[in-house]
Amino acid sequence: MEHVQINVRRLTGILLASLLLPFGAAVFLDLSLGWMPLLTIGATVIFIPLSTVLVIRATLAELDVVINRVAPLEPEQN
Repeated sequence: MEHVQINVRRLTGILLASLLLPFGAAVFLDLSLGWMPLLTIGATVIFIPLSTVLVIRATLAELDVVINRVAPLEPEQN
């Protein structure tokens, strides 16, 4: 049987790019500009739902690849 894995590196990259970097930048700007917590609240409202959608879509795409390799659909016979 073929060894199939989910590409965790891709999912981690999406999480890093869509949540951790923007959120970290917002906290850094808040602290450096003295606006605490305005940008942090804005980043929370925008980037947590965005990150959730992006990571879930990528995870479902990875699971679809795994399912197609492990149990491919058979063509319909008429």
